[in-house]
Amino acid sequence: MERWFTAEWISKKPVAIDDIREIMLSTKVEGYCGCAAAIRQLDYIDQLKNLTLPTHIIVGESDASTPVAASRVIHSQIRHSTLSIIPSASHLSNVEQPALFNQLVGTMAS
Repeated sequence: MERWFTAEWISKKPVAIDDIREIMLSTKVEGYCGCAAAIRQLDYIDQLKNLTLPTHIIVGESDASTPVAASRVIHSQIRHSTLSIIPSASHLSNVEQPALFNQLVGTMAS
């Protein structure tokens, strides 16, 4: 859970963490391993410059899985992209900071 959420959120939301842990534990091992294998070596950095649609990159400031530095690289490669860093959030920023996440997505969608 520490890789997905900030320590502060984990300590404040033990019931939510237990629920999320149960969901993750119910995932079939083969399915999880298949997903991990599929994305392990993905590298589309060279193709990002070809994107022409407006793109909004959202990252949690404490995300160890897709760090802010990686998001900055992605942002630098996509013309007309925007980058939002969600404070006090890790990989599942939509769970830790739902109001801000939804606001950012809503702004992009409108």
